[in-house]
Amino acid sequence: MKVARIKEKKVEKNNKIEISQNEYSIKKIILTLVIVAAVFFLFYFITILIVKPNEKTQDENKTPVILDPTLITLNHLLDRKENEYYVLASKSDTKPNFNDIYDGYLSDYKNKEEALKVYKVDLSDSFNDSYKGETNITNDLGELKVNEDVLFKIKDKSIVEHYIGSTDII
Repeated sequence: MKVARIKEKKVEKNNKIEISQNEYSIKKIILTLVIVAAVFFLFYFITILIVKPNEKTQDENKTPVILDPTLITLNHLLDRKENEYYVLASKSDTKPNFNDIYDGYLSDYKNKEEALKVYKVDLSDSFNDSYKGETNITNDLGELKVNEDVLFKIKDKSIVEHYIGSTDII
């Protein structure tokens, strides 16, 4: 009988160990889930606080984008809708920069009664890189090369006059 009681106690003890181990593993899983959820919500709220745009910043970022219809690239030199116009090709990144002087003269010119339309080309723009080289003024845009400021007069889709260099342009 003692042997049976000892066996019952061992079985009872083993069952208690299994129950306590099962309770421990369930508690461990729940604790892990709670910690993961807490970390997730902590990072979520920190991210919202950092990323949330300031109302002043939103108002400052609402500046409209303004496109300049007079700014073209050299590959569109001869395909404007007007029959006669000027195109000023200048570099915006060189020193000294004559663009302010050109703009002054152009604004005076535009105020005249019979002023022709004036387009601008930024030679510093990467879209015009294929046209950089030893200056060669021609109506064939495949052979056109420019390495300094040039003012073109275009009439009937061809170059009729050109002025090379800032002194000639001015």
